[in-house]
Amino acid sequence: MARIVIIDTNEQVRAIIRVILEKAGHEVIEVPNKASLNRCVDPAPDMVICDPFWPDREILQTVRVLRETRGAKILDIGGEEIWNAQHLASVQLDADASLPKPFGAAALLGVISALQKSGSHQIVKDRQG
Repeated sequence: MARIVIIDTNEQVRAIIRVILEKAGHEVIEVPNKASLNRCVDPAPDMVICDPFWPDREILQTVRVLRETRGAKILDIGGEEIWNAQHLASVQLDADASLPKPFGAAALLGVISALQKSGSHQIVKDRQG
C-alpha cells in the first residue's frame, strides 16, 4: 500500500484520517507542525493529504517540492465553507485532487485509489461516498 503523509493543524482530523488509512493498509505519517516536517521527506511519501490553508507557507513549499522532485501525489482537504477559496489554493498548490471537509471514509479511500490508478486533477463533490 501507499506511504501517506497527513498535514493538517486539526489533531482530530489527522486522527480520523489515520484510522481510515491504516485500516486500509496504508502507512501513515502525521505532520502536526513545522517541527515534524522532516518526518515526511525521507523516505518520500507516495501521497500527501494537506489542508491548503496551513498557516506556515514553508510546509506548503515542502509539499510542492515533494511533488516536483519525488512524484508524490497531493490531495487537498478543507472546509466546505471555504470551498471556492480552497479550490483556488488547491490550484496554487498544484494538487492532484480536492476533497472538501466533511467527507466520509469511502470518499477518502475512493479518491486515494483513483489517484493511485490515474494520477491527477479530480475534484470530489460527493464527500460522503
